Amino acid sequence: MSNVVDITNPVEPIALAREMVDRAIGCKAAIAVLVRDDGTLWYDCSGHEQAYILWALEKLKHDLMSAE
Repeated sequence: MSNVVDITNPVEPIALAREMVDRAIGCKAAIAVLVRDDGTLWYDCSGHEQAYILWALEKLKHDLMSAE
């Protein structure tokens, strides 16, 4: 079987998902959110405990709000 070259634009959501797979080893939680053109959201999450998910959301919110 030949290797298929990945030509996905690196800014596309699927490219981000591929990067998440590589970084997932050793993680305790994952959150994925897709924003559609009409402003609706699709999201899913997975974690050992719900507290990890909630902590991650709060930390992300803080980090985004404090970014310069």
